Amino acid sequence: MSILTLDYRTRRAFEKDKLWSAREFFEKPGVIKASRHGFRTGSMDDYYFDFDYFISEPDKSAMVLDIFANLVNEIRQEANIDILAFLEKASGGTVGAIRLSVALSIRTNLSHVIVRPAKGIIWERVKGLNANNRDKNLRAIIVSDHCTTGDELMEAASELRANGVIVNYAVVYTIRRDKIEAQKLKDENIYLRYAFALPAKFTGVDSIAINY
Repeated sequence: MSILTLDYRTRRAFEKDKLWSAREFFEKPGVIKASRHGFRTGSMDDYYFDFDYFISEPDKSAMVLDIFANLVNEIRQEANIDILAFLEKASGGTVGAIRLSVALSIRTNLSHVIVRPAKGIIWERVKGLNANNRDKNLRAIIVSDHCTTGDELMEAASELRANGVIVNYAVVYTIRRDKIEAQKLKDENIYLRYAFALPAKFTGVDSIAINY
């Protein structure tokens, strides 16, 4: 039986159990890396979440894919969605959710594009959106692995909107709850869904909040 055929409460119970199981994956050595590094905002931090390494094993990739699909399908209960827009990070240091783009597109039966705000050539900033679709008012969900402040999501939304795409939603696997600028996202009419909220100081999986 497909989980989608279950009643709402039962389905949500399955999803909650999956999130609790997935949270344990953060204990895998190398997923949370100690590193003194800076953000584009100028602030510094002592650790980061290596999503690329996190999904390097099939079982973990499958569970992460399920969680992303659930987030996308929850939005589709509220709004008509035509495409998924996967964000290519400006730093180039991580591939992120782009590695799941084809699988998530198949799972949700939605076409996808790649958004590359850092590209110098304007017409290369949205990859996969052909000329015939630019004026059709397609509705997109931005997909990314992680959101720190929300600036990159807003940049991606700006590029999509410049190409005639309607953007009101974004889904990410993790956020930084101490740095996310939720009001700025709302002001830009971007409503964010996420699975886990990472803390200011990582002290183990118990310091990671599940968004349920």
